[in-house]
Amino acid sequence: MAEKQEVYQDTKLDLENKSGNISLASTLGAADSTDEKLRALGETNPYYDNDLTWTAEEEKRLVRIFDLKVLSWIGVMFFFLQLDRGNMSNALTDNMLGDLNINLNTFTLGSTIFILFFCFFEIPSNMIIRRVGPHRWIPVLMFFWGLATASQVFLKDKVSYFITRAFVGLFEAGYIPGIAIYLTTYYKREEMALRLSIFWSTLSISNSCAGVLSYFILHMRGVAGLAGWKWLFLIEGCTTAFIGVLSFFILPEGPTATKGYLRFSGYLTERQELIAVTRLIRDDPSKADPGKKVVPKEDIWRAVTSTKIWPHLLIGFFGLLPSTPIAGFSPLILK
Repeated sequence: MAEKQEVYQDTKLDLENKSGNISLASTLGAADSTDEKLRALGETNPYYDNDLTWTAEEEKRLVRIFDLKVLSWIGVMFFFLQLDRGNMSNALTDNMLGDLNINLNTFTLGSTIFILFFCFFEIPSNMIIRRVGPHRWIPVLMFFWGLATASQVFLKDKVSYFITRAFVGLFEAGYIPGIAIYLTTYYKREEMALRLSIFWSTLSISNSCAGVLSYFILHMRGVAGLAGWKWLFLIEGCTTAFIGVLSFFILPEGPTATKGYLRFSGYLTERQELIAVTRLIRDDPSKADPGKKVVPKEDIWRAVTSTKIWPHLLIGFFGLLPSTPIAGFSPLILK
């Protein structure tokens, strides 16, 4: 119960300091019981019903819809993200270095530029997501990283190579954390671990398919006077951009906005929309606040200096350190 009280107190401070909703914050302070606080939070969302009840089967059916309609397409998007990440190592096997008159040191420098731009633009990209919404920003990112990937067909030298790697890293930066934010608009905290596991499993599927696809595409060397590696970037990049355009019409804004575009008549009934929103707010009351469009500088600094985040970063860094170079150069080594 103490933990719940802390959550509500944090929510109250968020409402006061970030969204300026003093009246709601005052209401939270005046409310004594958990039910009253949830009711006050729900007043900001017309889809929240504090008295709503539902069966376990109804909730299970609702989550299944999210899995089939939302999570599955997110997996498709991640599949093509990983294809675009992995095609550079496969392109090495088609004499890419010789065609561009660069060596492995230059290639590695380009990979470092990609990583630097990827890391540097993670936070700015996700600040934009809070303003425009992940359902808009994520397809935009995907479209432009697809174009950046396809533009590598015009590579002539190391300068153009460095520039395209920077742009690919820039546009890919916000996708994965943006997807994590997006999924929280559908799933409760206890449901997120399984969905993120399913999401990351797409990585292995994509890696498994990348080599096979590259084998056939690289054999197109000479078609229209292009090298096989140029065909690889062109085909996979254009396909990714196309998926990005489709995503703009497929990804809904949230559980209460699933109708329209390629979603046609929508995924949920009116009752299911009420259940979807109510269960999320009961699980995490801060989701009732519609004013969190701007990320305060204090939150950024708190995240950067958090003692809970840095151990995870270090574990990820040292965990990936041995395998990443091998994964990047294994096609060339095998050749």
